[in-house]
Amino acid sequence: MKKGLLRAGLLVLLIGTMAFDQNSNNLTPLKTLDEIHPKKDIKIGSKKLFKNEKRVALFKTALHFKVISNGVAMVGKGMSQRNFATTWAILEGIESEDMQDITEAYYVMLRTKLENMGVEVVDFETIQQAATFEKLSDSDSKRDWSNKSIGAVSVHTAFNGPITPPVEGNIAHWSKLGKLSKELGATAMFVDMIIDFAVFDIDFHRKRGMNYTSTSATANVIPEITIKPYYGGETPPYGYSPMNSGISIVPRYGMQGTLNINKNTLFPGGFADEIESFSGQMPKSMKRWISIGNELDLTTGTFVVRANPAQYRERVLHALEQYTDALLAKWAENQ
Repeated sequence: MKKGLLRAGLLVLLIGTMAFDQNSNNLTPLKTLDEIHPKKDIKIGSKKLFKNEKRVALFKTALHFKVISNGVAMVGKGMSQRNFATTWAILEGIESEDMQDITEAYYVMLRTKLENMGVEVVDFETIQQAATFEKLSDSDSKRDWSNKSIGAVSVHTAFNGPITPPVEGNIAHWSKLGKLSKELGATAMFVDMIIDFAVFDIDFHRKRGMNYTSTSATANVIPEITIKPYYGGETPPYGYSPMNSGISIVPRYGMQGTLNINKNTLFPGGFADEIESFSGQMPKSMKRWISIGNELDLTTGTFVVRANPAQYRERVLHALEQYTDALLAKWAENQ
């Protein structure tokens, strides 16, 4: 076990014709909110739907907390010529109760901001009483999930409400949301935010010779909050249904308005009391996410980020407020 940077080397025998060196770049570019371009990076779909929107039924406010994260670096061009280095990190010190508390606080924040814009927000108790709401219930859905490409995620919703999938890839849910809007006389609205806790800096090198390839990597993790724009493709527990961070409204079946930022957005500021690094082994705390398995690429090791709960809460809510303000400013432009 080491503190700080991890270094590891890997020697692979291959046939080559000449020696050369290559250095990689991290594959997850980040922008701070100040670097986000209001027109190019903040997207609004179906502007007319937001233009006249005055009453919403905010039936789902979901925060997707990453609890295991990863960073990837690559060298080489062409599929057969590429090598990858992966670094992992797991978040410790934050319990399910902490995440739920943040989620409830975010709902209050979001509702207040909407009402300050002149948008009426139907009480969640009223939404729950709607006949259609029961059809959106998914209390048995898997809220903690993992896979090798993403890591692991814990999903929390305000009032422990449903984590109903987005309408893309789920036509039946689109119809249900349209019926909910009609029943309540308010536009169904849902919010998803994908919150990561780690920024990775990987320095990946490859040197190829006449009959060998050697790679070496140096990695570091920075405990800072980012909000990721989306999960793509097959995403548990939703199946094929790309998940986007942002705001969506569904006034009726066949219609949807969306607000999102299409860049990985960084909110600088630390929250960790301690960071440990492991080389050549998986920390025991990662093994409960058994679907990730034991075959992690530990070329650059694994970090354990032990968070200060109060600081983590402050940093996440700060990030959510800034991110939401940017989205609502785009909404206000179209009112």
